[in-house]
Amino acid sequence: MRGLRATLTSAEHSVANWVDGVATYFELGWSDGLPVVPATEDAVWRSLAAAGLEPSDVVAHPIGSLTPRELEARAYAAVPGVVAILTGTL
Repeated sequence: MRGLRATLTSAEHSVANWVDGVATYFELGWSDGLPVVPATEDAVWRSLAAAGLEPSDVVAHPIGSLTPRELEARAYAAVPGVVAILTGTL
């Protein structure tokens, strides 16, 4: 990552275990019914590093701004580098 490690600023949802994390995704409407994989902070940092992005970098402007962290929270698929694929930065 470039420079010092930034702070992730997205909302966090504490859960007791992975199964509760999956349930939280569905309860919050973050899935269309397809399987979800809760993102951990470590996994988010690995994906950002693989893409060469900082959490505050803007990668899209759909309706306002979408940061890599926000994209990661929506698209994480348990594969480091998924953000790089989605943003075309490979």
